[in-house]
Amino acid sequence: MSRKTEEIVKKIDNTNEFEAKKQLDIIKELKERYDRDYKERGIKKTYHIETFGCQMNSRDSEKISGILKQIGYVETDTEDADFVLYNTCTVRENANNRVYGRLGYVGRLKKNRPDMLVALCGCMMQETTAVEKIKNSYPFVDIIFGTHNIFKLAELIKTRLDNDISGGKHSDRMV
Repeated sequence: MSRKTEEIVKKIDNTNEFEAKKQLDIIKELKERYDRDYKERGIKKTYHIETFGCQMNSRDSEKISGILKQIGYVETDTEDADFVLYNTCTVRENANNRVYGRLGYVGRLKKNRPDMLVALCGCMMQETTAVEKIKNSYPFVDIIFGTHNIFKLAELIKTRLDNDISGGKHSDRMV
């Protein structure tokens, strides 16, 4: 694994060495998987991040972008993305309402692209009522995680992909 990848993971969270190595190994595994897919299909996996709220969310989105790039994703617009992530905020109520509106939009896109991954993170995802509303009203959301688990993004993606490949339900999508 490159030194750059190791630095990104270390900056994301104060994890112990074992956990950091585990996440680096998962990043490497996903990159190899995506590289094989690219060689077969000639198309790179793409991502789009939309950030709502405060400057802390902007910083977290930069960290997330770094992880996704290390996995092998390239950035693109929402409509073209294989992986769409909304980084949410609870401080500003308008931001919450915008997230729900964007979920309605991306849900329509996902009907035509069931392989698209949709993820939500940020402080809104640490509120039980918001998470329950999303699980009940937007069941197409694949991954939900809070601000304290950004460093586990690669693991969450891998778990979701592995569950999808095996035909299993992906109900354990929140950490």
